[in-house]
Amino acid sequence: MKKFIAVICFFLVCGGVYSQSVFTYDLKKDIIIGTAALGVFVSPFFVSNVPGNIPGDLFKEDINALDRSFMFSYNRPLDIVSDHGVYALLLLPALSLAGNIRDKDAWLTYGIMYAEAFFLTFGTNDLLKNAIIRYGPYMYSGGIPDGQEDDYYNSFPSRSTALAFLSAGFLSATFSAEYP
Repeated sequence: MKKFIAVICFFLVCGGVYSQSVFTYDLKKDIIIGTAALGVFVSPFFVSNVPGNIPGDLFKEDINALDRSFMFSYNRPLDIVSDHGVYALLLLPALSLAGNIRDKDAWLTYGIMYAEAFFLTFGTNDLLKNAIIRYGPYMYSGGIPDGQEDDYYNSFPSRSTALAFLSAGFLSATFSAEYP
């Protein structure tokens, strides 16, 4: 923990070393991209995501051996930890702003870029979830918690994985451009 605080303090002290971000926002371009991203983001709300024919009995033996070895029954604490881990990962791209901590334009530019990327990722993920019916691993052991039926019927692609890759990809792209 002390090392982490020391690194953060180092970045805060060196905040004025870099004069300007390599990214800039363009109002016309960002309005077009933002509108497209919002369109993709809201489109899953207009598509029905409930599968038509839900089999009453699902057997683990119907799943290939590799996937079957990773199937576990539902664990509420693990579900909560994974949700909070994804929310924490959404803050990861802020590390790219360590050198431009005082530059409000850089914060605005990164915020716009990240919001556009988030809306595109979230919307695309939900569109794929609605198009691909794949039952979650918990469906095979029974006992779906109340209110989470939709999440169990549409388990692919994983929203947690998509958002984690969004954060990691955004951080790697911006960090490599800012600090070559």
